[in-house]
Amino acid sequence: MMGFLLPSQRARLAGTALALRAKSLIAYLIFLSLLFGANIDIAEAQAKGSDPDRPGADFLCEYMQAKGLNGTMVLESLKSGKRYVYDKKRSAQEFLPASTFKILNSLIALELGVLQDASQTIGWDGRDYGLAAWNRDQNLESALASSCVWFFQELARRIGDKKYQDIMQKTGYGNGLRGENLDSFWLDGDLRISALGQIEFLRAFQAQTLPFSKENLNLVKSLLLIKEDAGYRLYAKTGLTLRVPQKLGWYVGFLESSEDVWIFACNLDIRKPGEEDFRQAICRQAFKELGIFPRDYKLLEKPR
Repeated sequence: MMGFLLPSQRARLAGTALALRAKSLIAYLIFLSLLFGANIDIAEAQAKGSDPDRPGADFLCEYMQAKGLNGTMVLESLKSGKRYVYDKKRSAQEFLPASTFKILNSLIALELGVLQDASQTIGWDGRDYGLAAWNRDQNLESALASSCVWFFQELARRIGDKKYQDIMQKTGYGNGLRGENLDSFWLDGDLRISALGQIEFLRAFQAQTLPFSKENLNLVKSLLLIKEDAGYRLYAKTGLTLRVPQKLGWYVGFLESSEDVWIFACNLDIRKPGEEDFRQAICRQAFKELGIFPRDYKLLEKPR
């Protein structure tokens, strides 16, 4: 048929064919981007506005604004890989890990034999540490439950800087820096980690790909159990920076159910008394917004 067309008609027909091919290619590329990009930052919620065409795009916005809170929350499904983020910029910002570092500290102490098990006791030195729960002999179970600082400081002195350096390089935890004070580098030293960094660490912890024995990983995981109820198991650790001018709170961990495992990391500026209580509240709100558990479900926590 092309042989019966004038040259001008042939040119127009060829141009039309090229245009159709280009549109098809663009549609195909859009399809691929939706297919392979669906599991990455599904909801990069920002401080203002929402997008009704992107599920989760207003993730936590209304709650954080109503409470006047400044922080970030990252929540990721291990089953689907979907990730929900409130304040993407802050989620990549690094802060002192405070007591959330006790997860790694516990693993290191067990793996190196500094602690033989969770029941091995370290004696209280008789000083008043300001909390009745701290003013007694401690083992790993009691120290994690009460977030006893002096116990983990003693572990740090027994572990030593060289071993910390070796293991932290292998785990890729945060920026890997420690600073001058061996027994407080996670409280007021140079160690920093972001909410996204906490997610990476917790994902490896849950998958048991960290350089520790399965026995020790399972032991520490069992000590992080906060609540088990109605088919849910919440494992978590708090953190609070009290030794530096910028007060910051952490809540990190994972929520298991029969359907999925959700890992989470939240950090929050503490600008006035009582705001530290919002660390857990933000996570509960996130679980409810995404329908991970019913909105009327009451998830209780022990003081960790």
